[in-house]
Amino acid sequence: MKQLLSPLKKARGLGSLKKGGHDWLMGRLYMLAFVLLAAWFVSFVFCYAGADYATWIAALQKTHNMAFMVLFLYVLCQHFHHEIQVVIEDYVKPGVGRVLSLLLLRAFFVILGLIGMLALIRIYVS
Repeated sequence: MKQLLSPLKKARGLGSLKKGGHDWLMGRLYMLAFVLLAAWFVSFVFCYAGADYATWIAALQKTHNMAFMVLFLYVLCQHFHHEIQVVIEDYVKPGVGRVLSLLLLRAFFVILGLIGMLALIRIYVS
């Protein structure tokens, strides 16, 4: 049987997900943290631009540098995951493809973050 409802009538009553504002705010906070930590990372790289490997390792083994590096890696993964997730949610049709894409995206960034954290831990304890 053919429905005689207009698109507006179909949309009424569905309500909102009430999470758009939170997602928007978190995206902006991750972006701000990413910009600040990227500025630290660029200044760190420029400070040790001509240094040898041992100097780089010694610099990374300082607690404050390692803390900033861990935060930078975490925020980098979170920020890029969030932004790519928004693209997938907007442009991939609902269904199995979207769910699979989001699961693979999450797995990719979790694995990337774990590999990075393990590398940083290895540098810190060596």
